[in-house]
Amino acid sequence: MKLPKWTLLVCVLATLLFLVPAFKDTMIYDRDAIIDGQWWRLITGNLVHLSTMHFTYDVLAMLVIGIVVELRGIRYVWLVYLFAAMDIGAAVFIASPELRFYGGLSGIVTATLVYLCMCWGLESGIWRMFCISMLVLVALKIGMEFMFGQSLLSAADPQLFIPSPVSHLAGALTGVLVFLSLWLIFRVTG
Repeated sequence: MKLPKWTLLVCVLATLLFLVPAFKDTMIYDRDAIIDGQWWRLITGNLVHLSTMHFTYDVLAMLVIGIVVELRGIRYVWLVYLFAAMDIGAAVFIASPELRFYGGLSGIVTATLVYLCMCWGLESGIWRMFCISMLVLVALKIGMEFMFGQSLLSAADPQLFIPSPVSHLAGALTGVLVFLSLWLIFRVTG
């Protein structure tokens, strides 16, 4: 059985940042620090969590979806993780100037789920229908977050947890864009 190395790496890094407060303080998305030149926070902020419940939800979701992607043999998930982290940080910085701090894997989880559904959507039968349903649910979830200004999970964990629908939208779009880019490259050159 193949080890899901990229997913485990992301989850181990998120766990280290959660367990060691000194790391968390230097890696969290902090708008003022980013403006002062600490650009890495745009990427590493996705690995930082501000509460136990937020950390648990995100890491469990990342493990489940990421392990399915990697064990299923869907390639290039590391590109999804990397581009999602960069895109989410940039999107939050540009579209949510009111957020001084941001953290959480949920945008990357969203990117990974969308990427998985796009890859499986190429198959026929039950998987295609499942993937279409999941993509519709993701779109509805993001739409509701924008409409109501909160997610279902934030209602369960109001402690230090303000959702960022922009991060979920950026993650979803990144999942689609990575899939389409790879599909076009390999379809044209393969």
